Amino acid sequence: MVRQRLPLRSWFPISASCLAILFITIARIRLLEVPLERDEGEYAYMGQLIRDGIAPYGIAANMKLPGVSAVYALLFSIFGETTGAIHIGLLTVNLATGAVLFLLAKRLLNVEAGFVAAAAWVVLSSGSNVLGFWAHATHFVVLPSLLALLLLLKWNESRQWLTLTGAGVFFGVAFLMKQHGILFALFGAASVVAWSRGNKVRNLAAFGAAVAAPFAVTCAILWKAGVFENFWFWTVEYASQYATGTPLADGLQNFKEGIRNATIMNRAIWFIALAGSAQLAWGWRRTTSTSWFIFGLLLVSTAAMSPGGYFREHYFILLLPAIALCAAAATTIRPRWSPWVVGIALLFSIFEQRRVLFSMQPTEVATTVYGENPFVAAIEVGRYLKEHSWGSARILILGSEPEILFYSRRRGATPYLYMYPMMEDQPFAQRMQTEFIKTAEQAAPDFVVVVNVGSSWLRDEKSPQTIFDWWPHYERAHYQPIGVANILPGLQIVEWDGSARPTTPAHVQILTRRD
Repeated sequence: MVRQRLPLRSWFPISASCLAILFITIARIRLLEVPLERDEGEYAYMGQLIRDGIAPYGIAANMKLPGVSAVYALLFSIFGETTGAIHIGLLTVNLATGAVLFLLAKRLLNVEAGFVAAAAWVVLSSGSNVLGFWAHATHFVVLPSLLALLLLLKWNESRQWLTLTGAGVFFGVAFLMKQHGILFALFGAASVVAWSRGNKVRNLAAFGAAVAAPFAVTCAILWKAGVFENFWFWTVEYASQYATGTPLADGLQNFKEGIRNATIMNRAIWFIALAGSAQLAWGWRRTTSTSWFIFGLLLVSTAAMSPGGYFREHYFILLLPAIALCAAAATTIRPRWSPWVVGIALLFSIFEQRRVLFSMQPTEVATTVYGENPFVAAIEVGRYLKEHSWGSARILILGSEPEILFYSRRRGATPYLYMYPMMEDQPFAQRMQTEFIKTAEQAAPDFVVVVNVGSSWLRDEKSPQTIFDWWPHYERAHYQPIGVANILPGLQIVEWDGSARPTTPAHVQILTRRD
């Protein structure tokens, strides 16, 4: 068999893609110690509990499914319980996703398109405008979803049952990472029906059973651990309220702002993705299956980031694989010159992000991207609490900063990791505040961390006031200050002095129990 050599013009986009991936990998390694944000803090704390043999949704709970927390626990077992371990895991998942996109684009288009798709994903998903340096659940949804789609494409050729069920299992794993993943499974189900020859019902039933298997096993484990009722409340009952709480007009405005933020830092890649999608639409008669697949993925990815209508920055991670494939399709517009344009766009996008990628220090990146959020101060607060408390100490956090529990290696006084559910206009909010107060008083926490940062609460005029009426009286009766973190633009200063007082509007107070 004679191996076909690539034309000379193909080597530039391939070389540019490899350079882009190399540059991003170096930048990610340089920024492994970027401070955790609050979602990472949640997964890390729950990962610690899992490693200690404590099931989720008992002493710590939130509306997210437990898949990412289990991944964090695995990373801790391999690399140790560190911030770097989390971000090494993210780097691995990011590069693995790029490899799967290479295989998909190679199968759908050609080899040079495969390299471009991988590089476009790696560059886009590392943008600070999509919070790419933090290990959000969306990264862990994308990888198994793409693996499942690759297996489905292979099943369409081989008709092997093992390939079909393997695809279903990977879709089920994606769902365990975050509820949004179920929409990719629906896309997979539509593909099974469209590609089935013969008994479509049998194929769909086998696929559906494989999708459900990971969730069924998880339910069985949590039922045996005695936390299934809490699990169901948080991930189904409350989560359904969260997913339907935004009016349509607000959701459309959120999308408009979100898509503007998602595209502003990598405009060159988004532009070639637009050109590539036009090429797919224009030439759909010649490439019907490829166009259907990529446009179908684009549609389902948009749907997957839409529940709730919030369109937060990291939700756009779900959309980026489809954008990367559209960018790869741009290499086929004019084979003589379009691969050169695509390669230049990849490198230009890295140039646009050069300060974050190659100049800023990890803490500077965190304060630049997250502003007054106390993620840098949380490191020092957690370290102090770990060094000045015993292993059984309990910490109450009045704010949504579970990363402090991870850093301190201490357990929370209540199961609530976030204040957000208690502040929302939803039917469980008042009950949650009452339960929060009850569990806090029962625990008699040794330390309290009070976070006076708006984004740690998201309080509005409809929020119940019970917790705000309770805390001042409870504080005066039982607690005294031992430190404060004042938050300034680009600077977070922690002072360990009982007489120190907040001097900035955004600040964190640390208190200890009087007795």
